[in-house]
Amino acid sequence: REEQIANEKNDPLRYEWEPDAWRQADAILDEHRELLILGGNRSGKSSFAAKRVMKAMLDKPDGRFWCFQETSGNSVEMQQPLLWKYMPPEYRNTKKSRVTNISYGQKTGFAENSFVLPNGAQCFFRNYSQDVSTIEGGEVDGVWMDELCPSTFVDTVRYRLITRKGWLLLTFTPIEGYSAVVKDYL
Repeated sequence: REEQIANEKNDPLRYEWEPDAWRQADAILDEHRELLILGGNRSGKSSFAAKRVMKAMLDKPDGRFWCFQETSGNSVEMQQPLLWKYMPPEYRNTKKSRVTNISYGQKTGFAENSFVLPNGAQCFFRNYSQDVSTIEGGEVDGVWMDELCPSTFVDTVRYRLITRKGWLLLTFTPIEGYSAVVKDYL
């Protein structure tokens, strides 16, 4: 029991307990390539998404992934720590190389809002306060959009996923009702 607790703390990507609903969500995402997860505060939506992004990065050499949050500050405060939590422990102190570039600080998040794993998979942190035109032209394997994403971003992101047969995962807490994006899904 103590060993399991230590493993879960040191390597949550591999040892953290997952509820059955996460396996069901994985199956839906695999089949339909898009998934909207609604839930209350602290329900595990963001943890599920961050863990899925990290797993996908490990499984997809040279893959490209985008993680969106409302603002850059929110990304550093809420989203980036979750990706760091699920970073495999063997990569947390990896030296920068021609490919690998993982630099994380609690205060500033990932350096230059991005990191690259040893297999060449790269994650970029973006936000909805950027102009939607900044994501035009990109090609990605997976996208996680958290909270109040504008419909224009969702529409644009869908085209960025086509050539790589990527997936789109949206997480949203309907504190003040639902958004236009949630309405479209419903």
